[in-house]
Amino acid sequence: MQWRQTDLKKIINDKRMMILIGMVVLCLGYVVLQKHINIKAEKNFNHTIAGIKSYADIHYNDIFVDPISRKVYIKHITITPKSSLESLNIGELILYQCDVKDKIPHTLHFAIKDFKICQNNSTLLKLSPYLDELRYSELLFDFDLEYRVESNDDSLVINKMVIAAKNVGRAEFYLKLNRFHLTRILNSSDSAGIFSKTLPFISISEASLNYTDNSLALRFMELLAKRSNLPVEYLIRNISKDLQKRIDDSNEFTRIQLQALIDFINNPDKIKITAYPEKPVPLVNFLWFNDLNDLIDLLQIRISTNN
Repeated sequence: MQWRQTDLKKIINDKRMMILIGMVVLCLGYVVLQKHINIKAEKNFNHTIAGIKSYADIHYNDIFVDPISRKVYIKHITITPKSSLESLNIGELILYQCDVKDKIPHTLHFAIKDFKICQNNSTLLKLSPYLDELRYSELLFDFDLEYRVESNDDSLVINKMVIAAKNVGRAEFYLKLNRFHLTRILNSSDSAGIFSKTLPFISISEASLNYTDNSLALRFMELLAKRSNLPVEYLIRNISKDLQKRIDDSNEFTRIQLQALIDFINNPDKIKITAYPEKPVPLVNFLWFNDLNDLIDLLQIRISTNN
């Protein structure tokens, strides 16, 4: 009986040792796999940015790939355009999904975290005067874009485009464009020329905007009031009166949308705008529109707030 207990203990200890060894092997395998994936991702990323090194220098601290979700995390990116000594700083870029079969991805989802914009950064199209007028000394933006190309490069669907910043607000867009040949435009050596030729044929079939304000609307109203030499309360009242006049001359559908717009202007918080026209509307049509009521009717725009 004593021999059996000793033998049993030995078997249990052996099993424990095997489990421990197995766990160590799995951990080492994970580390090796992670290292291999990270190296491959870094190689692909370096190959991608090599094509734009003639326009800008790009540096980053680290690349990490989650082997389960396959998300790619690129930390602390610095972009310095050749035409400027100043740099653009991005805290993190996350690549969720990318169709690598094509030179121009037909599906792409990525996010940018902590994109810094300062008043003294002339690289960003001389934004300093506008930031100053809106009383922003520094902004930290987050950006998220997810799109897909449909119907043999005929349609571009922006499933989600989110732009958000503290003390500004959060805007989320959805957009579907027909006859927008993304691959043809971006692959061409004359992208601007091809785009100008295809622009008359591009049409919008669906669109939406969800916006949550965090001081931007009021700051913008204050800026308009200052330029008009009016108190901001007077400006808001004047805009509301102009919209009310339109309501009096509108059909029932348009009245509802204009009233929601008045509500947002007087109490900016959240607003949702959707457009689902009966048939796709060519973008060039917007060049001739100068009446808000006609635009609402054509695009079947619906506006709602949480007020």
